[in-house]
Amino acid sequence: MVTAVYGNVHDLDGLLEALREQRPSGALDELVIVDNHRQRRLPDDFRADSIPGCAIRVVHEPHVGLSRARNAGIRAASGAYVLVTDPDSRPLPNWVHELSAALRESGAFCAGGRTVADLPAADSPRAELPAAVLEQFVPLAWPEHRTRLRAPYWLIGCNLGFRNEPESLFDETLGVRGERHLSCEDLEFVIRALCAGEEVIVAPKAVVRRAVRSADLRTRSVLLRAFWHGVSVARVRRLHGGTHIYDSYRIRDALRAAANRVVLLMNLARIAGFRIERLRLHVCRRLM
Repeated sequence: MVTAVYGNVHDLDGLLEALREQRPSGALDELVIVDNHRQRRLPDDFRADSIPGCAIRVVHEPHVGLSRARNAGIRAASGAYVLVTDPDSRPLPNWVHELSAALRESGAFCAGGRTVADLPAADSPRAELPAAVLEQFVPLAWPEHRTRLRAPYWLIGCNLGFRNEPESLFDETLGVRGERHLSCEDLEFVIRALCAGEEVIVAPKAVVRRAVRSADLRTRSVLLRAFWHGVSVARVRRLHGGTHIYDSYRIRDALRAAANRVVLLMNLARIAGFRIERLRLHVCRRLM
C-alpha cells in the first residue's frame, strides 16, 4: 500500500490505526509512506512496528506533487498489487480484503472502492450540502455490486488498487501540487488503462471515509477547487482528445444546473479554469 504525506503528518496515526483494524484476511504486507516535503520530516523507522506483520518503509520525494509522490511510492512497492489512499482517509475494516479480492477474482487491472465524505459535524446532515459541492470531494453514485466502470460511476485516488506494473504510474502534470489544487490524476490513470484495453471495475464494498474539513467548504475554497478542476480537465482532454468526460463546460448548462449562488459560481469557476487552460495549451502546447 502507498500513501503520500504533504503537510498532514498528524493524520498518519489515524490512518495507521484504521489499517491495524483491517480484517485478518486483508492484512497488509507492506506500507510505503512517501514524505513529500522538501526537507524530510519522517525518520526511516517511523512507526515501524505499529502494524503487526506489515513492513513500513519511508521514502523521501523532495519534489512536491501528489502524483510524483505516489509514483515514488509505487516504484518502491514490491507487491503484485498496489493499494492507494491518503493520510486523512480512513479505510473501513474490510477495505484491504475487499479491494484486493476484487482485483484477484476479476483479473482487472484496476479497481476502485466506494468513497464517502467524512463531513465536519457542523456541516451535517449531508442533505444540507448541495450535491454539486459534495461531488467535488466524492462520487455520489455507486452500484450495489462489483461492476465494470461505466457512467455514472467514477473512481477516486484515495480508494484505488491496481496491478503493480511499469505503466502503473500517475501523470505528474496532474494531481495537487502545493497551493495548486490540480486534480484528475485518478481520472487520467483510469482513462489510460481503458484506452490500453485493460479492465477497470468498481468495488463498492471496499469503503473509505474521506475527510472534508470546514475550511474545504468555505466559498473561496470551493471556487478554487472548481477552477483547478477545470484546468485539470483541460489537460486530460489534451492527453486523451476523444474521451467523454461527464462534466459540461458550456455556460448555458452551468446556468441551468445551478441549485444556488455558490453552485453557480462554482460552475463558472470550473468553466473559467477549463477555458483559460485550453487557451494556454493552444498557445504554448506544453503541459506543466
